[in-house]
Amino acid sequence: MTTAGAFSPTAAHAAPPSDVKPVRVVILVDESGSLKDQDVTRERAAAQLIALSELSPQSQVAVVGFGSSNGPGQSAVDIVCPLTGVQTAQDRESLGRCVEKLRLRAAEEGNDTDHAAALEQALAIMDQPDDQQRAKIVFLLTDGVLDVRNSPQYGADAQARNANAQAQITRSLDDAKRGRVQIWPLGFGAADKSALDDFAAGGWVQPCGDQRTTTPRARVVATSADVERSLLEAFAYARCAGIEESVTDSLDAGATIDLHVNIPIIATDGSIVVVKRDKRIQATYFDPEGTQVPKQGELKESTFQAAGEAGPVESLRIRNPLPGQWRIQLKSPPGVSRQEVSATVVWQGALRASISLSNPGRAPASR
Repeated sequence: MTTAGAFSPTAAHAAPPSDVKPVRVVILVDESGSLKDQDVTRERAAAQLIALSELSPQSQVAVVGFGSSNGPGQSAVDIVCPLTGVQTAQDRESLGRCVEKLRLRAAEEGNDTDHAAALEQALAIMDQPDDQQRAKIVFLLTDGVLDVRNSPQYGADAQARNANAQAQITRSLDDAKRGRVQIWPLGFGAADKSALDDFAAGGWVQPCGDQRTTTPRARVVATSADVERSLLEAFAYARCAGIEESVTDSLDAGATIDLHVNIPIIATDGSIVVVKRDKRIQATYFDPEGTQVPKQGELKESTFQAAGEAGPVESLRIRNPLPGQWRIQLKSPPGVSRQEVSATVVWQGALRASISLSNPGRAPASR
């Protein structure tokens, strides 16, 4: 029985359209020679997580790889995904594909670590005209420290080049603060936590109300294997969204497993983000009532849009989701090696209530 003032999960069906604020995101991804192949694979997956899980169809995402410029014909930055909208599934698929161009640089391409050039490129992208007044967020993924000793553009004296690049970073951080650009660094390997702290503190700092976790801060994880979850958390906090616990399991060749995630009642928009690692693994989604939902279209007053199905990361973006426990069925075909798979929910929304008036007549007296 529903009493006066009680909250009902069925309220999800009647919720008004949400107003998720759009963001402009630039993801800076280290391509330096200190990386290993598995590090680059994890970085690609992390960048795809952001591109595919964004909640607002009016948002924009760019991905920039960086190393260094040590000689003629080299560039410290590599715009692998120009600023792209995420309105349609095709837009998000395009972002998922272009992220695959991130690579481990060879010495002849400039494979040191130029954080200064990377940040300057991110701010140049942020300065492009914007009629939506999107919040500006930069994510910096790196495994190392600033090293431009072989980059002549920072001066003739090799010993002074790092200091000159650091001075440029300081100026760029001042520009970021004036331009209201948040910077969320994520380091792994030999990354310098102190330097990354300076990046986070140097940009625009504006928490979401009283939520201290939403203030930009640096994170340093032990290995690249921790990058995906850490970046997804930073993404949620940066855009004032909620994030649920990740669910992880192992999937054998030819096997089928279920992952269960929760979408809270206050969510008006959500993304179920699935890391499959192998594109041949198929995902099917079931709502809390056990109904298989479409990957495109509408059902039960919810709207669905999947992206990334043909890649190692996919997501299902849901407008007006049914709250409760969702089931993701993952099926691996024969011949696919054992994979670690995971699912995470990122959401935004406001409290939604269903109010039923009880019988206004006087209740019978107790005897």
